[in-house]
Amino acid sequence: MKIDKRRKDRGGGKKPEGSCLTLTGCITAHPDGYAFFMPDGGGEDIFVPASKLYPAIHGDRVKIKKIFLRGRPEGHVVSVLEHGLGIIVGRIEIRRGYYNVAPFNRRFPYTLFVRKKDGDNYRDGDIVVCGIKRYPDRKNGAEGEITKHLGNIENKGIENLIVINKYGLTREFSAKVSAQADEAAQSLPVKGENKGRTDLRGLFTVTIDGETARDFDDAISVKKCKDGWTLYVHIADVAHYIRPGAELDEEAYRRGTSVYFPEFAIPMLPEALSNNVCSLCPEEDRFAVSVKIKYSKTGERLGCSFYNAVIRSDRRLTYGYVNELLAGREVSDRKVTTLAQKSAELMEIISNRRRKQGAIDFDLPEAEFCFDKNGEITDIFPEERGISERIIENFMIEANEAAAELLEIKTSEGNPRRKGRGRLQTDTPANAKGFAAIFRVHDSPDMGKIYQWVKYARIFGVPAGKIPGKIEPQTVQRWFAATEGNSCSYLLKSMLVRSMQRAGYSCENIGHFGLASDCYTHFTSPIRRYPDLIVHRLLKRHLFGESIDIPASYVKSAAMRSSATERSSEDAEREISLYKKLIYLQNNAENVYDAYINRVTADGFYVFLEKLLMTGFVDIAALPKGRWFADPGSCVIYKRNGFAYKLGDHVRINWISSDWDRLEALFAPAHLKN
Repeated sequence: MKIDKRRKDRGGGKKPEGSCLTLTGCITAHPDGYAFFMPDGGGEDIFVPASKLYPAIHGDRVKIKKIFLRGRPEGHVVSVLEHGLGIIVGRIEIRRGYYNVAPFNRRFPYTLFVRKKDGDNYRDGDIVVCGIKRYPDRKNGAEGEITKHLGNIENKGIENLIVINKYGLTREFSAKVSAQADEAAQSLPVKGENKGRTDLRGLFTVTIDGETARDFDDAISVKKCKDGWTLYVHIADVAHYIRPGAELDEEAYRRGTSVYFPEFAIPMLPEALSNNVCSLCPEEDRFAVSVKIKYSKTGERLGCSFYNAVIRSDRRLTYGYVNELLAGREVSDRKVTTLAQKSAELMEIISNRRRKQGAIDFDLPEAEFCFDKNGEITDIFPEERGISERIIENFMIEANEAAAELLEIKTSEGNPRRKGRGRLQTDTPANAKGFAAIFRVHDSPDMGKIYQWVKYARIFGVPAGKIPGKIEPQTVQRWFAATEGNSCSYLLKSMLVRSMQRAGYSCENIGHFGLASDCYTHFTSPIRRYPDLIVHRLLKRHLFGESIDIPASYVKSAAMRSSATERSSEDAEREISLYKKLIYLQNNAENVYDAYINRVTADGFYVFLEKLLMTGFVDIAALPKGRWFADPGSCVIYKRNGFAYKLGDHVRINWISSDWDRLEALFAPAHLKN
């Protein structure tokens, strides 16, 4: 693994005690009061203790002093350069002459004071959007002004409105953006428009997506040869229809990514594009940027070619159908069956190669929500990945890495055909040098979180072994494997994932730790991710000679912006998922759930519910009658007669209530023991 050799020494070696640097960047606050500082331009997050956070709040851009205490960096806020939070979504609490608005944001630990106006007729529990008129200081609290009334906490679907407004999401597009999308959607490929494009319509090509997918931005073709394999990955040519600087492009830049709620999606692009001209629909000619990758029999990449192409998808397949086909429970024609079987074979070869290189397979199920015709949640269950999902995932990783390596070659000074493990020889001509590219980067894990995980793993009986001085991807891969078969495997894996740094976008290529890749980017989803659109433009300009203006300053700002919008969308998706789970619990109060104790505190213990893939809390007051004693240090809550609840125990629990402000479910043991 060579990533660390390419990584700059951000720490600069051992620092003398008390030495400091001044940095600017953004604050990410934790509900418990402390925060982390993310430097402008990337780098490791810096811990900010609660006592050194004032006057900053979550989302602020600040200046800090980076001070080294006990050999570790710590951030002390010097000043706020720009406030990040401008609005608060909260619940009204009526007071005489004014309102208190309790925020649905644990990272903003202040109640907003709002003056009543003539004509106001709000009720307790009404949900409103407030603009912040005054930020809290040492003398005054926070003051806001109501700008929008969303409804009452009891209203059906109010949770969707809360999350949409809290994260500044917009389902609708402006008239100007919609008009541009409609105009572009009329430009379907027709005869005579394919000049300068490689015709790949003769390949047998399919899309494989989820059953409910409406936009198809990737397709594959696979050939098995005497000396190896050839994989084609075709990606919708979104850049052909969206020109830089147009209102449509600026709106995509602002959104940064599509956001997925359980019931609907908030797309980055209007449906006229995402579900029509930019969607690789079956039996329709479509423009694509295609990459052809040649492999040896053992899955080593031998070379690649990129094409400004026109393709024609032959079939629209679904994950479920392909999984059933490969399992022998479904039948199809010879072409589809052969492609599915060859794809599965190539996927296993590629997967084995990547595993040997140290790639970590974060194979964790996700919660699947089922709704009835009235929009009520009927069930939630963990959805596992099948072979077809792994086929597409591995093939897209290969295409992303191929695009990244080509871009890195072109941004490098010196030999443009550099060699080495994981480096790709390309027969696509290079005709430009010295430009900024965007990479998908993932730094090495935080050692403090790793030590904490190993401690937990040992309590759960996982043989984690000795912690090495330097964590390599192979180390994390080995720990993942060690959890297999453990009753708390999902819990331990998810905790290990949370100990990793968050991936992001950068013009500085530091590699991707989780994929054990020296060079990685996002190329395969330009319909739903803005960085992919930038990569397509870079390829079009520097490989195909298209006149697209892509200033380095724009690429850098887009990388920072895309990292921020991705984090925000992930938080929104996580939060709406929690809301839905709390609603399901409330509507199924009679259910009994299997859970494992995953944390012990002085007040009770947290449990992980296997069915819902969520965490809840059991208060010590909800335990059977008797005197209970908490020993968080030993991760045990016990009675003097010897009965105890301890970390890792399996418990059966009932839901008793939900804390909607904290988005936390409260439980009690289902079978009380005295």
